[in-house]
Amino acid sequence: MSQLKSASEVEKIAQIIRTSFAKTNSSMLAQAYFDGSIIDNGENSALLEMLTKNGLIRPSEEDGTYMLAINLKRILDKLLLRHASYRKRTDIAKVMQHIDGDIKSYKRALLTGQHNEVSFYLSQVDEELYGIVYELEDSVSGLFAAITSKFGFVDSLESKIHENEKAIAYTEGLLNALADINLNDVYSWLDWDDVPAELSRKVTFFIDGYRRINRQLEGAVHRMRQLLMTLRKQNEQVARLKAMSKFLKDNPIWELDDYAEREQVPAIFNRVAPLQLSASVDISNQVQQEELTDIYNSLRKESKSDTETVDLRSSGRIDDLQQKARQLEADYVLSQCEALFTQVLSNKGDPFSALHYWQQDNQLTDILPKHLWLSILYNEYYKCAPAVRKVMAIDFPDASTTELPGSILISGNLRVSDIKLQRP
Repeated sequence: MSQLKSASEVEKIAQIIRTSFAKTNSSMLAQAYFDGSIIDNGENSALLEMLTKNGLIRPSEEDGTYMLAINLKRILDKLLLRHASYRKRTDIAKVMQHIDGDIKSYKRALLTGQHNEVSFYLSQVDEELYGIVYELEDSVSGLFAAITSKFGFVDSLESKIHENEKAIAYTEGLLNALADINLNDVYSWLDWDDVPAELSRKVTFFIDGYRRINRQLEGAVHRMRQLLMTLRKQNEQVARLKAMSKFLKDNPIWELDDYAEREQVPAIFNRVAPLQLSASVDISNQVQQEELTDIYNSLRKESKSDTETVDLRSSGRIDDLQQKARQLEADYVLSQCEALFTQVLSNKGDPFSALHYWQQDNQLTDILPKHLWLSILYNEYYKCAPAVRKVMAIDFPDASTTELPGSILISGNLRVSDIKLQRP
């Protein structure tokens, strides 16, 4: 009977999702998100009423207009990385009290064999523990987004400084609230015999998240304080420039007159003799004569070299062919790097050895030695897009550290004899 009831509830939820996010309704929700509201024009009244009933939109202060529900708007903001707010309304102390009470109730229901209550309280504990970690991670994500953009959601430096100060105060308050959590009390939730594994996993997840978020918040405070000092220096510079500009505007000390149309120019501007222009070379000037002779001789040499017969054996043709051959070899090496990357990405889970690949290719071994092949492959790997490097792991088996450069690839003080690539 209970299975039939749960199946009917699942079908009811599925029906709500199908009707709420149908094609027409999705377009309407998207319009409400990007326009801020949607107007009831009489033709969409039934859809608006259905979406309101399902909790996806809500009536606004103006008659006939609707807005997205707060929770749905927050989800879309997070997915689209828009207007990410780091301020959360989680009262951590009260939530921890609720969790402590739910765990005691869970333990009591478990000991008395009330299976329905055990499932209910375990679900409550899961939602509350995950809710705290989720809210804190969301807050950290919003903080780092604000730091990276230098609080770009406001324009003026004064507003950026004000937002930075508010963010520091909020983060320090959050750290103080987290400091009030006694991990010994959290560990005591598991201090009884035969603790169920599902409860242990949830509490361990919370402890790991708590420690990680503490470190991230401390790093965020440090970065915000550095950014605040930078913004204050920039604001002081802007203030000094504005003050200087205003002073110069109010107190013009000297203005340059236009002497282009005047016959007499003040003597202060005539310290350099004017240039003497002539239509031909002054042969009486020894300096000009020497310069002209040099130009004449260089032009004679260029014309003589152009008229000489070209000797094919000494014209550099062989060097050109060698250069083209070297270019073809370089292209072949790079193409082999790409071929190896393609094999790695096409065979998930299979490791590939760069050294083995080089040994199997006779043309590759003739072109370059092992250490150059490893160096080029290493450089080409880090030229790949970040998304490609993320799905293609690189490892250095049998690597050793050394302080002296060797005949093989050196990365820092790491001596590498092979490179292993694998798509995990």
